[in-house]
Order: sequence, then C-alpha cells, then structure tokens
Amino acid sequence: MKCDYKINGGVVSLSSVHQAANAAVRNLLIDFGIVFEALVGNVLYTDSSTDRTVLLTDFNHRCCYCEKKLTIDTMEKDHLIPMNKTYVGLHAWGNLVPACHSCNSKKSGKEWMSFLLGKCGGKKGKVFTRRHNMIIDHVNKYGYDQLTTTNIRKISQLANDLHRDVVLSLNQIHDKYQRNMYKPFL
Repeated sequence: MKCDYKINGGVVSLSSVHQAANAAVRNLLIDFGIVFEALVGNVLYTDSSTDRTVLLTDFNHRCCYCEKKLTIDTMEKDHLIPMNKTYVGLHAWGNLVPACHSCNSKKSGKEWMSFLLGKCGGKKGKVFTRRHNMIIDHVNKYGYDQLTTTNIRKISQLANDLHRDVVLSLNQIHDKYQRNMYKPFL
C-alpha cells in the first residue's frame, strides 16, 4: 500500500488513514472495556470528579510512577496497558491509574513496568516494590487481572483485523475519489 504522494516536489503523507484506523481500534477497546466492566461487576469509569477522586484515593493522591502529589485538576489518567493494537489495553478501572503530566507524556505507549523501573533508577528496591505493589493492588481490586491470555489474544486479533480493514477501506475510498479528482477542472 502506497501512502506518500509527490506534490510540487514535496511528499504528502496519508498518515491520517492510519490515525483513523488507530481511532477505530481505541473505540473498539473502549467497547470491550464496557463489556469487561459489566462482566466483573464494575461501574463504568466516566472521568467524573468522583471517579477521578477514587483513582487518586487508591494511590494516596500521588502519581503512580513518581509519587508527585496530585489533585483532581493536575491528575492525568494513564492506561497502564496502552490502548492500541499492539498492547490492547482496555478502558477499564483496573487499567487506569493517576499520573502527573510529565510521567503520562513520557510513558505514552510504553510498557508500564519497564517505565516504572526507569523512574526508580533501574533498581527493584523498596521504592519500586512499594509503587509496583500499589499498582498491582489497584489492578486486582478492579478485577483487571481476570483477563486471560486467551482473552487478550482474541481482542488483539480483532483489533488488528479492524485496523487492517479500516486502512484498506479508506485507501479504496481515497483511490475512488483520486481517479475523479481532475474532473471538476476539466
């Protein structure tokens, strides 16, 4: 699939096709999160001030990675397991943690345990163990540990299929209109 076109000697990327496919995958993972929460008996996370307060309370009003003091206004929610076609993290209570802006930005799509280890100087000492255990307790509290390898593999397959199908569909639509793009000028 070709995604670059030369215009006046420059290259225009059609990354918006992949951005649309990634958005579709995130929406699918939100939907899976809704189903998962119902199965484990959790209410949906709505990002209300009440929900944000609950997340903050679970982590003593601190960033789960660096322990910086947070408020409802300064807290950013991070998905421990990123919501993308690679990691297929769900939008669910057990996958949401409070983070400061700096940690949330730096972690981005990285694996959370490696990121936490880096925040602890690469050592699995007392600080790492305390932060790690707090995160694991949170994951377990909301039943996120009940996702099995089989569940994740099936979700991953569906997410990758969706991504592929959206890219193919949008490229077909683009090609259809590209064939006709000169007609208005003739």
